[in-house]
Amino acid sequence: MTSRLWLIARHEYRRHVLSKGFVLVILSVPLLIAFSLGLGLLSQKMSYDGRPIGYVDHSGLLVAPPPAAPRSRSILAGLSRQPVAILSYSSEDSARQDLQAGTIQAFYVFPDEYPQTRAVRLECQRYPGGEVVRQFESFVRTNLLSAYPSEVANRIVQGAFLTVRTLDGTREYSQRAEIAQVLPLFIALAFMTLFMTASGTLMQAVVEEKDSRTSEIMFTSVSTRQFMGGKVLGVVGMVATEVLAWAAIIGLVMLVAARMPGLEWVRYMRMHPRTVLTIVALAVPAFVLYCALTAALGALVADAQESQQASALFILPSAAPFYFAFFLIERPGSLAAILLTLFPLTALTSLCLRVAFATVPLWQVVASWALLALSALGGVALAGRAFRLGMLRYGQRVSWRELFGPRREAASSSRPPAGGR
Repeated sequence: MTSRLWLIARHEYRRHVLSKGFVLVILSVPLLIAFSLGLGLLSQKMSYDGRPIGYVDHSGLLVAPPPAAPRSRSILAGLSRQPVAILSYSSEDSARQDLQAGTIQAFYVFPDEYPQTRAVRLECQRYPGGEVVRQFESFVRTNLLSAYPSEVANRIVQGAFLTVRTLDGTREYSQRAEIAQVLPLFIALAFMTLFMTASGTLMQAVVEEKDSRTSEIMFTSVSTRQFMGGKVLGVVGMVATEVLAWAAIIGLVMLVAARMPGLEWVRYMRMHPRTVLTIVALAVPAFVLYCALTAALGALVADAQESQQASALFILPSAAPFYFAFFLIERPGSLAAILLTLFPLTALTSLCLRVAFATVPLWQVVASWALLALSALGGVALAGRAFRLGMLRYGQRVSWRELFGPRREAASSSRPPAGGR
């Protein structure tokens, strides 16, 4: 019996994965991410003024030579913001002349009383960008710290980087990569997107199978529970393949982006392996549960159009924790947060919200996984019962009373009634 379930799962998996549409789905998300990043880098490059910036030092404090502005010939470096050259002028008139000619974008004037007042005058036609200002400020700090050893001066110029770790070591917050703090939130949104895609695919397949007369022949050798279980496992395997493909592509993009100037913060975007395993452990039964409920819904409705309208019944609960996001963040250990984590339909998204800002006790993770696993098995059994009740009702719905009511076996047509011939 188990071999038939896996045979159906393999057929369903290959039917979706080997199609041309699946390849487009695999490439769509990485291409969308690459297009968004490329468009953002291109817009930054177009708005970035790479002309040199000058200075006139009347105070005599800027004794160190300006840093050279390295230029890379690589395509990736051409899209990023590279350092600008810093030019020294002996007089304000020569600097102002180059400014009017457009040779430089701005110049600073350090008066004689700069050591006492720390006041600097900036002349420009348009205020320089933030990166240009920060680069020039680093140059000034280096000169002011010229009396100190180079190691000490460089350390002071770099500034302090604060890293906060929890006591169990599963979460880390760093100023170098602030976006890493909310990575579980993006994972929750990605799971919701995957579920909507998978539910639509599975519901359409179930409705087609129910409307097709060939399914009646198939049920002479397999049960409806095996049939629906195989379909659910096939779709879950398809989603797992999508996730692995996206993870490999995104990982490759992050390796390339970490080598680009200005994107070094990508190196610090990481999550603890225990957090990743926790999310994956809950994601598998959660997907099985949602797919099973979607398949059951597809077997209950009359046609495909009605199934698409009714699929929101299971999508809304998964998004419910986002409406209580501030409550879950401020009070992650409250009773409401625990109940949302234990309830199967909200467990995955609630856990992602909580692990982003707090430590979830192990017993809650184990209890949530156990409830999800039991609910997933019950969902598969419910989907098989729904398909068995609705496969011979073309254009008709199966009521909820029939679905959850006592099981009634129909009289076999092969056995004639008493007194019959």
